[in-house]
Amino acid sequence: GVISLNSRRKSKHGYFYYSVAAGKLKIYDEYIEIISDGDKKIKIRDILDIFIDDGVINLIIDNRKTPIYISSEEPTYILAIISKLKKNKT
Repeated sequence: GVISLNSRRKSKHGYFYYSVAAGKLKIYDEYIEIISDGDKKIKIRDILDIFIDDGVINLIIDNRKTPIYISSEEPTYILAIISKLKKNKT
């Protein structure tokens, strides 16, 4: 589906997310693909954690310093699919 790639900043009142690019997310059995300015393929087994914070999906990836932040109209649907694939890979 259509997604928005975000960045996170700290303010006086806590953290906030803002959009930096639009793109598409494709989910396959072995990996997810983020199609935007530069395509990213992330193997399901490299996802250490996935959760929703303030309506934004946070993907914590092995060997990556910062998470990938994704906004979507249906974040819980994406979270459920990736979590199920991740569970099947362990």
